[in-house]
Amino acid sequence: MTKFYYVRHGESQLNIQPDIIGGRSNHVELTERGVRQAQAFGRWLSRSYMRPDHIVSSPAVRTMQTLRHSIGDVAFTTDDRLQELDQGVKTGAPRVETYNPAVRQIINEQQLDFKFDQGESIQDVMNRNMEYVDEKSAESPDDTFLIFGHGFAIRSLVGAINNLNHDEIVFGLKTPNTSLTLVETDGPHRRVKFVGIQVSDSEV
Repeated sequence: MTKFYYVRHGESQLNIQPDIIGGRSNHVELTERGVRQAQAFGRWLSRSYMRPDHIVSSPAVRTMQTLRHSIGDVAFTTDDRLQELDQGVKTGAPRVETYNPAVRQIINEQQLDFKFDQGESIQDVMNRNMEYVDEKSAESPDDTFLIFGHGFAIRSLVGAINNLNHDEIVFGLKTPNTSLTLVETDGPHRRVKFVGIQVSDSEV
């Protein structure tokens, strides 16, 4: 059995700007609170039973900072497939102006296949995350992965495994900063054990 523990990054500068569409924005850093959250997660991890065989991060600054503040100067790899959904030309745009009635109607029609110009759909994110899980499961069938990633990408993976629809992924699932999600695979079988569990104090 392969285990994938996904950690959402700590609070970032864009998390405190909910009126702005963040998307991938790989340059964005953690806030001071985000650093404290990562440190609190690291304290929990040191007391936990988890001993990962592989430590992996999205190439975004905020995920790698979360990793470093959690577990220090350790060897890790990055993988582009773990990145956040790319909002294309709308990255950094005002949310209220972007999601106008016309755009919402298109989303209602296209659902998981909707994407902004030069961006990705939820289905795109689901596909690349499933590809990652399947590849690593085949390569390392009995290993444990600790992955520092992004909320929407994690929810998209959960949605792919659990066959969730657009609204269930976007509005139904919750992945707070530094929360933990566990995906397990056993041969061709995939299952989500839990989603968005807060294992350390998020209010530090």
